[in-house]
Amino acid sequence: MEMSSKKMSSWRRFVDFVGLMKLDLCLLLFGIANNLQNVTVVQLAEDKKCINDLHLPAKYCLSVTEKHSTGENAYMIVVHAYYIKYWQFYITDIPGTIVAAFLGCWLDKYPHHLKFMVLIALCANTLQSIILLVNAYLFSLSSYFILITYVPFALGGGMFLIYGACYTYVAWSTPPKLLIVRFAIMEFVSMSAGFIGTYISRQVLMMKPWVGGQARNYIGLLSLSTILLLIAMLLASIFKLKNMPVATSEKYRNKFSNVFSPFFKTRPNAGRARLLLLVLSGILCLGAFHGKETYGLRYAELIYGWSAQKYSTMHSLLSIIPALATSLGPFVLKTCLGLSDPIIGILGSLSVVAMNFIHGVVLTPYGFTFTYIAGALHRISIAAFFSLIANMIDSNEVAKIFTMITIFASYGASFSAFMYKVTLSLTIKSNPGLTFIIAAIILIIPVATCVWLEVTRSKWEPKVSTEKDNIYGEKSLPNNATNTNLHSPKVGWVKMEIISIANDSNKSSS
Repeated sequence: MEMSSKKMSSWRRFVDFVGLMKLDLCLLLFGIANNLQNVTVVQLAEDKKCINDLHLPAKYCLSVTEKHSTGENAYMIVVHAYYIKYWQFYITDIPGTIVAAFLGCWLDKYPHHLKFMVLIALCANTLQSIILLVNAYLFSLSSYFILITYVPFALGGGMFLIYGACYTYVAWSTPPKLLIVRFAIMEFVSMSAGFIGTYISRQVLMMKPWVGGQARNYIGLLSLSTILLLIAMLLASIFKLKNMPVATSEKYRNKFSNVFSPFFKTRPNAGRARLLLLVLSGILCLGAFHGKETYGLRYAELIYGWSAQKYSTMHSLLSIIPALATSLGPFVLKTCLGLSDPIIGILGSLSVVAMNFIHGVVLTPYGFTFTYIAGALHRISIAAFFSLIANMIDSNEVAKIFTMITIFASYGASFSAFMYKVTLSLTIKSNPGLTFIIAAIILIIPVATCVWLEVTRSKWEPKVSTEKDNIYGEKSLPNNATNTNLHSPKVGWVKMEIISIANDSNKSSS
Protein backbone atom coordinates (compact mmCIF):
# COMPACT_ATOMS: atom_id res chain seq x y z
CA MET A 1 0.00 0.00 0.00
CA GLU A 2 2.84 2.37 0.92
CA MET A 3 4.71 1.47 -2.28
CA SER A 4 1.58 2.17 -4.34
CA SER A 5 1.17 5.54 -2.61
CA LYS A 6 4.77 6.47 -3.45
CA LYS A 7 4.24 5.51 -7.09
CA MET A 8 1.06 7.61 -7.26
CA SER A 9 2.89 10.53 -5.65
CA SER A 10 5.77 10.28 -8.15
CA TRP A 11 3.34 10.03 -11.05
CA ARG A 12 1.41 13.06 -9.78
CA ARG A 13 4.62 15.08 -9.53
CA PHE A 14 5.57 14.10 -13.08
CA VAL A 15 2.14 15.06 -14.43
CA ASP A 16 2.24 18.39 -12.60
CA PHE A 17 5.73 19.12 -13.92
CA VAL A 18 4.81 18.29 -17.52
CA GLY A 19 1.74 20.48 -17.14
CA LEU A 20 4.03 23.46 -16.57
CA MET A 21 5.73 23.03 -19.97
CA LYS A 22 2.80 23.95 -22.22
CA LEU A 23 4.36 27.32 -22.97
CA ASP A 24 7.64 25.67 -23.99
CA LEU A 25 6.01 24.22 -27.11
CA CYS A 26 4.84 27.70 -28.11
CA LEU A 27 8.37 29.00 -27.59
CA LEU A 28 9.83 26.15 -29.68
CA LEU A 29 7.47 26.88 -32.59
CA PHE A 30 8.18 30.59 -32.31
CA GLY A 31 11.95 29.97 -32.27
CA ILE A 32 11.83 27.73 -35.35
CA ALA A 33 9.63 30.20 -37.24
CA ASN A 34 11.87 33.12 -36.32
CA ASN A 35 14.97 31.25 -37.53
CA LEU A 36 13.22 30.48 -40.82
CA GLN A 37 12.53 34.19 -41.26
CA ASN A 38 16.11 35.19 -40.44
CA VAL A 39 17.57 32.85 -43.06
CA THR A 40 15.04 34.04 -45.64
CA VAL A 41 15.72 37.73 -45.01
CA VAL A 42 19.47 37.39 -45.58
CA GLN A 43 19.02 35.35 -48.76
CA LEU A 44 16.19 37.55 -50.06
CA ALA A 45 18.22 40.73 -49.51
CA GLU A 46 21.23 39.23 -51.33
CA ASP A 47 19.18 37.97 -54.28
CA LYS A 48 17.24 41.23 -54.68
CA LYS A 49 20.48 43.20 -54.68
CA CYS A 50 22.04 40.86 -57.23
CA ILE A 51 19.07 40.48 -59.60
CA ASN A 52 17.19 43.78 -59.22
CA ASP A 53 19.97 46.30 -58.53
CA LEU A 54 23.04 44.78 -60.23
CA HIS A 55 20.93 43.21 -63.03
CA LEU A 56 22.95 40.00 -63.00
CA PRO A 57 21.56 36.66 -64.26
CA ALA A 58 19.56 34.67 -61.71
CA LYS A 59 21.71 31.58 -62.29
CA TYR A 60 24.83 33.58 -61.40
CA CYS A 61 23.17 35.14 -58.35
CA LEU A 62 22.17 31.79 -56.88
CA SER A 63 25.82 30.89 -56.30
CA VAL A 64 27.60 34.24 -56.29
CA THR A 65 28.59 34.17 -52.60
CA GLU A 66 29.87 30.59 -52.86
CA LYS A 67 31.56 30.20 -56.25
CA HIS A 68 32.53 33.85 -56.71
CA SER A 69 33.13 34.84 -53.10
CA THR A 70 36.27 36.86 -53.88
CA GLY A 71 34.66 38.98 -56.62
CA GLU A 72 33.54 42.59 -56.30
CA ASN A 73 29.89 41.70 -56.90
CA ALA A 74 29.91 39.17 -54.09
CA TYR A 75 31.40 41.75 -51.73
CA MET A 76 28.73 44.33 -52.61
CA ILE A 77 25.96 41.78 -52.11
CA VAL A 78 27.21 40.57 -48.72
CA VAL A 79 27.72 44.14 -47.49
CA HIS A 80 24.18 45.04 -48.58
CA ALA A 81 22.71 42.09 -46.66
CA TYR A 82 24.77 43.09 -43.61
CA TYR A 83 23.45 46.65 -43.95
CA ILE A 84 19.85 45.37 -43.91
CA LYS A 85 20.53 43.30 -40.76
CA TYR A 86 22.31 46.29 -39.20
CA TRP A 87 19.24 48.50 -39.56
CA GLN A 88 17.03 45.66 -38.37
CA PHE A 89 18.70 46.03 -34.97
CA TYR A 90 17.69 49.68 -34.66
CA ILE A 91 14.16 49.15 -35.96
CA THR A 92 13.42 46.12 -33.79
CA ASP A 93 15.47 46.39 -30.62
CA ILE A 94 15.13 50.04 -29.62
CA PRO A 95 11.29 50.27 -29.81
CA GLY A 96 11.08 46.68 -28.55
CA THR A 97 13.08 47.65 -25.47
CA ILE A 98 10.66 50.45 -24.58
CA VAL A 99 7.53 48.36 -25.17
CA ALA A 100 8.87 45.30 -23.31
CA ALA A 101 10.07 47.37 -20.33
CA PHE A 102 6.67 49.06 -20.01
CA LEU A 103 4.69 45.82 -20.33
CA GLY A 104 7.07 44.00 -17.97
CA CYS A 105 6.30 46.54 -15.23
CA TRP A 106 2.59 46.26 -16.01
CA LEU A 107 2.65 42.45 -15.90
CA ASP A 108 3.90 42.44 -12.31
CA LYS A 109 0.70 44.24 -11.29
CA TYR A 110 -1.60 42.09 -13.45
CA PRO A 111 0.02 38.62 -13.66
CA HIS A 112 -3.00 36.90 -15.21
CA HIS A 113 -2.45 38.91 -18.39
CA LEU A 114 0.74 36.94 -19.09
CA LYS A 115 -1.01 34.98 -21.83
CA PHE A 116 -1.94 38.30 -23.43
CA MET A 117 1.75 39.29 -23.49
CA VAL A 118 2.75 36.07 -25.24
CA LEU A 119 -0.06 36.46 -27.78
CA ILE A 120 1.01 40.05 -28.55
CA ALA A 121 4.54 38.91 -29.44
CA LEU A 122 3.31 35.91 -31.46
CA CYS A 123 0.75 38.00 -33.33
CA ALA A 124 3.37 40.66 -34.15
CA ASN A 125 5.80 38.04 -35.44
CA THR A 126 3.05 36.43 -37.52
CA LEU A 127 2.31 39.80 -39.11
CA GLN A 128 6.03 40.20 -39.80
CA SER A 129 6.09 36.82 -41.54
CA ILE A 130 3.06 37.72 -43.68
CA ILE A 131 4.59 41.06 -44.75
CA LEU A 132 7.80 39.20 -45.66
CA LEU A 133 5.68 36.83 -47.74
CA VAL A 134 4.25 39.76 -49.69
CA ASN A 135 7.72 41.23 -50.10
CA ALA A 136 9.07 37.95 -51.46
CA TYR A 137 6.09 37.51 -53.80
CA LEU A 138 6.61 41.04 -55.17
CA PHE A 139 10.23 40.27 -55.94
CA SER A 140 10.73 43.45 -57.97
CA LEU A 141 10.27 45.58 -54.84
CA SER A 142 13.45 47.13 -53.46
CA SER A 143 15.17 45.09 -50.77
CA TYR A 144 14.92 48.11 -48.46
CA PHE A 145 11.19 47.39 -48.12
CA ILE A 146 12.27 44.38 -46.05
CA LEU A 147 12.94 46.80 -43.19
CA ILE A 148 9.23 47.68 -42.99
CA THR A 149 8.45 44.11 -41.98
CA TYR A 150 10.20 44.57 -38.63
CA VAL A 151 7.95 47.42 -37.46
CA PRO A 152 5.06 45.20 -36.17
CA PHE A 153 7.41 42.93 -34.22
CA ALA A 154 9.15 45.95 -32.68
CA LEU A 155 5.81 47.43 -31.57
CA GLY A 156 4.91 44.00 -30.16
CA GLY A 157 7.91 44.01 -27.82
CA GLY A 158 10.16 41.89 -30.03
CA MET A 159 12.13 38.98 -28.64
CA PHE A 160 12.34 40.75 -25.28
CA LEU A 161 8.64 40.46 -24.51
CA ILE A 162 8.06 36.80 -25.37
CA TYR A 163 11.23 35.55 -23.64
CA GLY A 164 10.65 37.83 -20.68
CA ALA A 165 7.09 36.52 -20.36
CA CYS A 166 8.22 32.88 -20.62
CA TYR A 167 10.97 33.33 -18.01
CA THR A 168 8.44 35.06 -15.77
CA TYR A 169 5.97 32.19 -16.08
CA VAL A 170 8.68 29.69 -15.19
CA ALA A 171 9.65 31.71 -12.11
CA TRP A 172 6.03 32.10 -10.99
CA SER A 173 4.72 28.62 -11.65
CA THR A 174 7.63 26.32 -10.77
CA PRO A 175 8.58 25.13 -7.26
CA PRO A 176 11.99 26.39 -6.09
CA LYS A 177 13.70 22.98 -6.18
CA LEU A 178 12.75 22.47 -9.84
CA LEU A 179 13.46 25.97 -11.14
CA ILE A 180 16.90 25.12 -12.50
CA VAL A 181 15.47 22.14 -14.40
CA ARG A 182 12.73 24.30 -15.93
CA PHE A 183 15.13 27.05 -16.95
CA ALA A 184 17.45 24.41 -18.46
CA ILE A 185 14.54 23.06 -20.49
CA MET A 186 13.95 26.57 -21.83
CA GLU A 187 17.62 26.83 -22.81
CA PHE A 188 17.33 23.45 -24.55
CA VAL A 189 14.19 24.65 -26.37
CA SER A 190 16.04 27.76 -27.60
CA MET A 191 19.00 25.68 -28.79
CA SER A 192 16.75 23.13 -30.49
CA ALA A 193 14.79 25.86 -32.26
CA GLY A 194 18.05 27.14 -33.74
CA PHE A 195 19.16 23.70 -34.98
CA ILE A 196 15.77 22.72 -36.37
CA GLY A 197 15.14 26.11 -37.97
CA THR A 198 18.54 26.19 -39.67
CA TYR A 199 18.17 22.63 -41.00
CA ILE A 200 14.63 23.15 -42.31
CA SER A 201 15.52 26.47 -43.93
CA ARG A 202 18.33 24.86 -45.94
CA GLN A 203 16.09 22.06 -47.16
CA VAL A 204 13.02 24.14 -48.03
CA LEU A 205 14.88 27.09 -49.54
CA MET A 206 16.66 24.83 -52.04
CA MET A 207 13.41 23.17 -53.17
CA LYS A 208 11.79 24.04 -56.46
CA PRO A 209 9.90 27.32 -55.87
CA TRP A 210 6.25 26.73 -54.99
CA VAL A 211 5.32 29.93 -56.86
CA GLY A 212 6.56 30.89 -60.31
CA GLY A 213 8.86 33.84 -60.86
CA GLN A 214 10.90 33.19 -57.71
CA ALA A 215 14.67 32.71 -57.65
CA ARG A 216 14.40 30.46 -54.59
CA ASN A 217 11.62 28.94 -52.53
CA TYR A 218 11.13 32.00 -50.30
CA ILE A 219 7.36 31.57 -50.42
CA GLY A 220 7.56 28.00 -49.15
CA LEU A 221 9.87 28.91 -46.29
CA LEU A 222 7.84 31.94 -45.18
CA SER A 223 4.56 30.05 -45.55
CA LEU A 224 5.91 27.39 -43.21
CA SER A 225 7.02 30.10 -40.78
CA THR A 226 3.54 31.66 -40.81
CA ILE A 227 1.84 28.30 -40.24
CA LEU A 228 4.09 27.51 -37.26
CA LEU A 229 3.33 30.90 -35.73
CA LEU A 230 -0.42 30.45 -36.21
CA ILE A 231 -0.21 27.07 -34.44
CA ALA A 232 1.79 28.68 -31.63
CA MET A 233 -0.87 31.40 -31.30
CA LEU A 234 -3.61 28.76 -31.11
CA LEU A 235 -1.77 26.80 -28.42
CA ALA A 236 -1.00 29.95 -26.42
CA SER A 237 -4.64 31.03 -26.54
CA ILE A 238 -6.01 27.75 -25.17
CA PHE A 239 -3.43 26.81 -22.55
CA LYS A 240 -4.35 27.64 -18.95
CA LEU A 241 -2.08 29.47 -16.56
CA LYS A 242 -1.23 27.47 -13.46
CA ASN A 243 -0.10 28.48 -9.97
CA MET A 244 -0.07 32.20 -10.78
CA PRO A 245 0.28 34.94 -8.15
CA VAL A 246 -2.65 37.16 -7.21
CA ALA A 247 -2.76 40.65 -8.71
CA THR A 248 -1.74 43.35 -6.26
CA SER A 249 -4.22 46.01 -5.20
CA GLU A 250 -1.56 48.70 -5.46
CA LYS A 251 -2.38 51.34 -8.06
CA TYR A 252 -0.27 50.95 -11.18
CA ARG A 253 2.10 53.84 -11.83
CA ASN A 254 4.75 53.40 -14.49
CA LYS A 255 7.86 55.48 -13.98
CA PHE A 256 11.19 55.11 -15.69
CA SER A 257 12.93 54.80 -12.32
CA ASN A 258 10.64 51.91 -11.34
CA VAL A 259 12.08 49.81 -14.16
CA PHE A 260 15.53 49.71 -12.56
CA SER A 261 14.63 50.11 -8.88
CA PRO A 262 14.39 46.33 -8.15
CA PHE A 263 18.05 45.91 -9.11
CA PHE A 264 19.28 48.48 -6.60
CA LYS A 265 16.94 48.25 -3.64
CA THR A 266 18.33 47.01 -0.33
CA ARG A 267 17.86 43.27 0.27
CA PRO A 268 18.76 41.12 3.30
CA ASN A 269 21.91 39.00 3.41
CA ALA A 270 23.71 40.99 0.70
CA GLY A 271 20.80 40.29 -1.64
CA ARG A 272 21.43 43.34 -3.81
CA ALA A 273 25.04 42.30 -4.45
CA ARG A 274 23.93 38.73 -5.19
CA LEU A 275 21.31 39.90 -7.68
CA LEU A 276 23.62 42.31 -9.52
CA LEU A 277 26.46 39.78 -9.71
CA LEU A 278 24.12 37.06 -11.00
CA VAL A 279 22.75 39.40 -13.68
CA LEU A 280 26.30 40.39 -14.67
CA SER A 281 27.35 36.73 -14.76
CA GLY A 282 24.45 35.86 -17.05
CA ILE A 283 25.25 38.73 -19.41
CA LEU A 284 28.94 37.74 -19.57
CA CYS A 285 28.16 34.08 -20.31
CA LEU A 286 25.53 34.90 -22.94
CA GLY A 287 27.93 37.41 -24.50
CA ALA A 288 30.60 34.72 -24.73
CA PHE A 289 28.15 32.34 -26.43
CA HIS A 290 27.04 34.98 -28.93
CA GLY A 291 30.53 36.21 -29.75
CA LYS A 292 31.80 32.71 -30.40
CA GLU A 293 28.80 31.84 -32.58
CA THR A 294 28.94 35.10 -34.54
CA TYR A 295 32.60 34.84 -35.55
CA GLY A 296 33.00 31.08 -35.40
CA LEU A 297 32.87 30.70 -39.19
CA ARG A 298 35.45 33.39 -39.89
CA TYR A 299 37.74 31.97 -37.22
CA ALA A 300 37.45 28.45 -38.65
CA GLU A 301 38.15 29.67 -42.19
CA LEU A 302 41.32 31.52 -41.16
CA ILE A 303 42.69 29.14 -38.51
CA TYR A 304 41.57 25.69 -39.68
CA GLY A 305 41.23 26.44 -43.41
CA TRP A 306 37.66 25.11 -43.42
CA SER A 307 34.94 25.92 -45.92
CA ALA A 308 31.58 27.27 -44.79
CA GLN A 309 30.00 23.89 -45.52
CA LYS A 310 32.52 21.96 -43.41
CA TYR A 311 32.17 24.41 -40.53
CA SER A 312 28.38 24.15 -40.67
CA THR A 313 28.54 20.35 -40.69
CA MET A 314 31.00 20.12 -37.79
CA HIS A 315 29.14 22.74 -35.78
CA SER A 316 25.80 20.98 -36.26
CA LEU A 317 27.18 17.57 -35.28
CA LEU A 318 29.16 18.73 -32.25
CA SER A 319 26.31 20.93 -31.00
CA ILE A 320 24.47 17.72 -30.11
CA ILE A 321 26.85 17.34 -27.13
CA PRO A 322 25.87 20.58 -25.29
CA ALA A 323 22.24 20.09 -26.32
CA LEU A 324 22.09 16.71 -24.56
CA ALA A 325 24.04 18.03 -21.58
CA THR A 326 21.65 20.98 -21.26
CA SER A 327 18.55 18.81 -21.38
CA LEU A 328 19.78 16.11 -18.97
CA GLY A 329 22.49 17.81 -16.90
CA PRO A 330 20.39 19.83 -14.40
CA PHE A 331 18.03 16.92 -13.78
CA VAL A 332 20.92 14.55 -13.02
CA LEU A 333 22.93 17.09 -11.02
CA LYS A 334 20.00 18.52 -9.06
CA THR A 335 17.50 15.68 -8.68
CA CYS A 336 19.76 12.63 -8.70
CA LEU A 337 22.98 13.95 -7.15
CA GLY A 338 21.36 16.64 -4.99
CA LEU A 339 23.82 19.40 -5.92
CA SER A 340 22.93 22.98 -5.04
CA ASP A 341 22.24 25.66 -7.64
CA PRO A 342 25.54 27.50 -6.89
CA ILE A 343 27.53 24.26 -7.39
CA ILE A 344 25.76 23.66 -10.71
CA GLY A 345 26.49 27.28 -11.59
CA ILE A 346 30.18 26.69 -10.85
CA LEU A 347 30.25 23.66 -13.15
CA GLY A 348 28.47 25.56 -15.92
CA SER A 349 30.69 28.64 -15.57
CA LEU A 350 33.87 26.54 -15.56
CA SER A 351 32.58 24.89 -18.72
CA VAL A 352 32.27 28.32 -20.38
CA VAL A 353 35.80 29.25 -19.25
CA ALA A 354 37.25 25.96 -20.53
CA MET A 355 35.40 26.28 -23.84
CA ASN A 356 36.90 29.70 -24.57
CA PHE A 357 40.37 28.87 -23.23
CA ILE A 358 40.72 25.73 -25.37
CA HIS A 359 39.37 27.59 -28.40
CA GLY A 360 42.08 30.21 -27.98
CA VAL A 361 45.02 27.93 -27.12
CA VAL A 362 44.55 24.78 -29.22
CA LEU A 363 44.59 26.21 -32.76
CA THR A 364 43.89 22.92 -34.57
CA PRO A 365 40.71 21.12 -35.66
CA TYR A 366 41.11 18.93 -32.57
CA GLY A 367 40.80 22.07 -30.48
CA PHE A 368 37.49 22.82 -32.17
CA THR A 369 36.20 19.39 -31.13
CA PHE A 370 37.55 19.67 -27.58
CA THR A 371 35.80 23.04 -27.29
CA TYR A 372 32.38 21.39 -27.52
CA ILE A 373 33.35 18.58 -25.15
CA ALA A 374 34.75 20.93 -22.49
CA GLY A 375 31.85 23.32 -23.01
CA ALA A 376 29.15 20.66 -22.81
CA LEU A 377 27.66 22.20 -19.65
CA HIS A 378 27.99 25.83 -20.70
CA ARG A 379 24.24 26.50 -21.09
CA ILE A 380 23.34 25.23 -17.62
CA SER A 381 25.22 28.21 -16.19
CA ILE A 382 22.34 30.41 -17.39
CA ALA A 383 19.77 28.04 -15.89
CA ALA A 384 21.59 28.19 -12.55
CA PHE A 385 21.80 31.99 -12.57
CA PHE A 386 18.11 32.38 -13.43
CA SER A 387 17.09 29.83 -10.80
CA LEU A 388 19.07 31.66 -8.12
CA ILE A 389 17.58 35.00 -9.18
CA ALA A 390 14.01 33.65 -9.21
CA ASN A 391 14.44 32.23 -5.70
CA MET A 392 15.64 35.51 -4.20
CA ILE A 393 13.30 38.14 -5.68
CA ASP A 394 9.75 39.05 -4.67
CA SER A 395 6.76 37.92 -6.71
CA ASN A 396 5.82 41.46 -7.76
CA GLU A 397 9.31 41.97 -9.25
CA VAL A 398 9.60 38.82 -11.35
CA ALA A 399 8.24 40.11 -14.69
CA LYS A 400 10.08 43.41 -14.42
CA ILE A 401 13.43 41.82 -13.56
CA PHE A 402 13.34 38.99 -16.10
CA THR A 403 12.16 41.28 -18.90
CA MET A 404 15.03 43.67 -18.17
CA ILE A 405 17.49 40.76 -17.94
CA THR A 406 16.39 39.68 -21.42
CA ILE A 407 16.99 43.23 -22.68
CA PHE A 408 20.38 43.51 -20.94
CA ALA A 409 21.43 40.14 -22.37
CA SER A 410 20.50 41.16 -25.92
CA TYR A 411 22.44 44.40 -25.82
CA GLY A 412 25.27 42.64 -24.01
CA ALA A 413 25.43 40.04 -26.79
CA SER A 414 25.59 42.79 -29.43
CA PHE A 415 28.37 44.57 -27.54
CA SER A 416 30.20 41.26 -27.12
CA ALA A 417 30.00 40.57 -30.86
CA PHE A 418 31.44 44.04 -31.52
CA MET A 419 34.32 43.47 -29.09
CA TYR A 420 35.04 40.04 -30.60
CA LYS A 421 35.15 41.66 -34.04
CA VAL A 422 37.53 44.44 -32.94
CA THR A 423 39.86 42.13 -31.02
CA LEU A 424 39.94 39.50 -33.77
CA SER A 425 40.72 42.16 -36.37
CA LEU A 426 43.70 43.38 -34.33
CA THR A 427 45.11 39.99 -33.32
CA ILE A 428 44.06 37.55 -36.07
CA LYS A 429 47.55 37.53 -37.66
CA SER A 430 49.81 37.77 -34.62
CA ASN A 431 47.83 35.88 -31.95
CA PRO A 432 44.46 34.69 -33.30
CA GLY A 433 43.40 32.92 -30.10
CA LEU A 434 43.94 35.93 -27.83
CA THR A 435 40.29 37.02 -28.12
CA PHE A 436 39.03 33.79 -26.60
CA ILE A 437 41.76 33.76 -23.92
CA ILE A 438 40.69 37.25 -22.82
CA ALA A 439 37.08 36.06 -22.75
CA ALA A 440 38.07 33.09 -20.57
CA ILE A 441 39.80 35.40 -18.08
CA ILE A 442 36.77 37.72 -17.87
CA LEU A 443 34.49 34.71 -17.36
CA ILE A 444 36.22 33.98 -14.05
CA ILE A 445 33.73 36.53 -12.64
CA PRO A 446 30.73 34.12 -12.93
CA VAL A 447 32.82 31.32 -11.39
CA ALA A 448 33.84 33.52 -8.46
CA THR A 449 30.23 34.66 -8.00
CA CYS A 450 28.95 31.09 -7.73
CA VAL A 451 31.78 30.13 -5.36
CA TRP A 452 30.84 33.05 -3.09
CA LEU A 453 27.16 32.06 -3.20
CA GLU A 454 28.00 28.48 -2.26
CA VAL A 455 30.24 29.54 0.63
CA THR A 456 27.55 31.86 2.03
CA ARG A 457 24.59 29.64 1.12
CA SER A 458 23.67 28.87 4.73
CA LYS A 459 23.04 32.59 5.34
CA TRP A 460 20.58 33.28 2.51
CA GLU A 461 19.05 29.98 1.38
CA PRO A 462 15.55 29.42 2.86
CA LYS A 463 14.88 26.01 4.36
CA VAL A 464 11.83 24.38 2.85
CA SER A 465 10.41 20.99 3.77
CA THR A 466 11.11 18.28 1.21
CA GLU A 467 8.09 16.15 2.13
CA LYS A 468 5.61 16.87 -0.65
CA ASP A 469 2.58 15.19 -2.14
CA ASN A 470 3.24 16.82 -5.48
CA ILE A 471 5.67 19.37 -6.88
CA TYR A 472 3.82 22.16 -5.09
CA GLY A 473 3.92 20.54 -1.65
CA GLU A 474 0.16 19.97 -1.64
CA LYS A 475 -2.58 18.04 -3.40
CA SER A 476 -2.69 18.41 -7.16
CA LEU A 477 -3.81 21.85 -8.27
CA PRO A 478 -6.46 22.39 -10.93
CA ASN A 479 -5.41 23.99 -14.18
CA ASN A 480 -6.75 27.39 -13.18
CA ALA A 481 -5.22 27.31 -9.69
CA THR A 482 -3.93 30.49 -8.12
CA ASN A 483 -0.68 30.59 -6.24
CA THR A 484 -1.73 32.43 -3.09
CA ASN A 485 1.79 32.06 -1.74
CA LEU A 486 2.78 34.73 -4.21
CA HIS A 487 0.13 37.20 -3.09
CA SER A 488 2.30 39.39 -0.92
CA PRO A 489 4.33 42.03 -2.78
CA LYS A 490 6.97 42.00 -0.06
CA VAL A 491 8.00 38.38 0.07
CA GLY A 492 8.47 35.64 -2.50
CA TRP A 493 7.03 32.17 -2.72
CA VAL A 494 9.52 30.39 -0.47
CA LYS A 495 9.48 33.14 2.14
CA MET A 496 5.69 32.95 2.36
CA GLU A 497 5.87 29.20 2.94
CA ILE A 498 8.23 29.73 5.87
CA ILE A 499 6.06 32.49 7.37
CA SER A 500 2.94 30.31 7.06
CA ILE A 501 4.67 27.45 8.87
CA ALA A 502 5.83 29.81 11.62
CA ASN A 503 2.33 31.25 12.07
CA ASP A 504 0.78 27.80 12.31
CA SER A 505 3.37 26.84 14.91
CA ASN A 506 2.61 29.94 17.01
CA LYS A 507 -1.12 29.28 16.92
CA SER A 508 -0.72 25.71 18.06
CA SER A 509 1.63 26.68 20.89
CA SER A 510 -0.78 29.35 22.16
